[in-house]
Amino acid sequence: MQLAALDQEMEEDRKRQREKEEAEWEARIKQQRESFTATLDDIMGDMETSPSLSTPTYESPVVPVEDEHTKISRLLSGEDEGNTYAQQEDYSYWKEILSRPGVTVEAFLEEDRIVDVLKYKRYEYRELLDYFTDVDTITQLIQLITLPIEDGQDVTANAYALEILSSGIPEIDTKIVRTPSLLEGLFAFWKDFEVNHLLANAVAKVMKSVCTAKEKEFVYFMRTKNPDCVGDMIRHISAGGVLTFWGTFIRQNENGGKVGTQNLNWLASTGFIEKLLDTFTGSMFETHSNTADLLMEVIDSSTWESPLMQRLSSQQSCTRMFDYLFEAGNVSGSRYVPRVYNHLLAAYTRYIQEKPEKRLPLDTPLERLPPVIKEPTTAMADIILYLKTAPDEKLMMDRNRRQHRSFGFCRYGLLDMIDLVVSSEYYVVVDTLLYVNFFAVAMDLLFSFEHSTFCHRLVYAIFHFCLTTQPADIIMKVLTSSNIPMEVISLEQQNADLLAQGDSPLQIIPYARNLGFLLLGYVQSDVGSDIVSLITGTAGWDEYAEKLVALQAADEARRNALSNMEPSSGGLQSSVDFTQATVSSEGSSGIDYNPEEEGVNFEDIKGENLDDMLADLSGQEGSSSVDDIDKLLGGAPPEGEGLSLDDIIGDEVDGAGDGPSLDDILAGEAGEP
Repeated sequence: MQLAALDQEMEEDRKRQREKEEAEWEARIKQQRESFTATLDDIMGDMETSPSLSTPTYESPVVPVEDEHTKISRLLSGEDEGNTYAQQEDYSYWKEILSRPGVTVEAFLEEDRIVDVLKYKRYEYRELLDYFTDVDTITQLIQLITLPIEDGQDVTANAYALEILSSGIPEIDTKIVRTPSLLEGLFAFWKDFEVNHLLANAVAKVMKSVCTAKEKEFVYFMRTKNPDCVGDMIRHISAGGVLTFWGTFIRQNENGGKVGTQNLNWLASTGFIEKLLDTFTGSMFETHSNTADLLMEVIDSSTWESPLMQRLSSQQSCTRMFDYLFEAGNVSGSRYVPRVYNHLLAAYTRYIQEKPEKRLPLDTPLERLPPVIKEPTTAMADIILYLKTAPDEKLMMDRNRRQHRSFGFCRYGLLDMIDLVVSSEYYVVVDTLLYVNFFAVAMDLLFSFEHSTFCHRLVYAIFHFCLTTQPADIIMKVLTSSNIPMEVISLEQQNADLLAQGDSPLQIIPYARNLGFLLLGYVQSDVGSDIVSLITGTAGWDEYAEKLVALQAADEARRNALSNMEPSSGGLQSSVDFTQATVSSEGSSGIDYNPEEEGVNFEDIKGENLDDMLADLSGQEGSSSVDDIDKLLGGAPPEGEGLSLDDIIGDEVDGAGDGPSLDDILAGEAGEP
């Protein structure tokens, strides 16, 4: 009874589809004819009014050679409708091929226009359409895209067969889903353990086209007749077509209502997620990139409560991912697994932000945390070990011709993972970081990878979160374990030594100074006596604090000075833009600094550069930046006392005599100028 009802529903769908296509085709032909008639009327009108156009010519007509683009345009525009001879000739050509004894489908695939005829003019060539919807013909087409291709073999027929099967021709799609032998011909291809990327992409493209057009019937066959197809296709995941097929399938069913949920429940029950994760093993390294992309497609397309996401975020799946991440010799796995896991962590963060009631209390013990948070927290000791000795580390050369170690994708992925886990705000996460001595390791990373902005940004983000959101006792432990006061002072001294030698400044300095601004804020706000004592008791802190205060003052002075200047027509666009660039790079407090935004460093605007900028803004040459700022701030120029407003108004600069005083001007007694 179920099959009979399905057949009846399919027949009604085919009827509606055919009626819809015929109506669209008739409307298209009518529109083209009306457009052609209007154009012809315009041309005839021009010929009647223009003698040069109405003069007949008796030259022999030259028939241009019709290229492929012209053929397709002619077929799409319906121009043959008005050419009875061409239409009859074309029909005769196809009829002659059909009348050949023992004709095979390859005879039709020698003509490039066969694809366009079947796609756009099939209702005018009923015999041709009947031939291509025959089971034997479709079987031959499927064989052309599934059988191995010999070296040097002409693949023209194979390409046209693929184009016909994947063009979404309703009659062919219907015949395929209603004929089990044709579907078996497609699914049987995946049982081969040898991966052929060319054929796998072709078969997956046809399956995607048929599934998109006839999803209900196609999925019904997969679920009832070919449940093993999921594992068979995942074995060929290194082919991009397989990735596209499953990505399309998941996106369609995520918004497919009740039927879509049923399909996803079935897909989850086949072990789809677990089979994908198993391809992260080191022996299948060529599949890791596509596997990661497909799993991230699942995460992006699904809600947190969807069947596939429940499988992916389960304790079993999280543990499996970490097993492959730390698998010996699996360098590719240590690179791609964190990408997927961090995508999953970001999805969990969005979920608890959208539904705060789903978040567990912040003091939840480790064993009761969600698996996506629990697993990396439990494995934090192994993560720290990988941060010290990443498997993808390489030696590189910097611009000063000094050799250094590369940071690598593995370290980046793991640091990003720690940042995301810490952002969940569960207390046990920070406690675990303190227990495994993460903050000391993180500070070592800053020194070891002074050229990696990725390292600086992530380490700074983790420190900033822990130093600005945690209670005083945790802040004290973080400062003690990492010894931040001494380290930032040491970095500042190293940077000064490099500049004195004529080398480039350390790239970490903006981040280190922002940590310094945080410490300075603790001292100024008296957040706690122990914290203040730890900071101020560090050797060199007083000099370092003075430098930070000087940087703040200089930044404030420049900001005020530049805000009072009129923007010039050339050079800088505006003083506001320059001020924002300066502040974004150097920062005044350090807390609001965003290391992802590139701006102008303090070293970039010192000396001659700043002099040129200020001279350009003020229109004066030869003046120093300090002089200009002093004048704007009301200070005295180096050569003598400043002039009062009365002196300037009275024109006493040149000693020309007494002029009206300020009181006279305000009283209206200044007289004529």
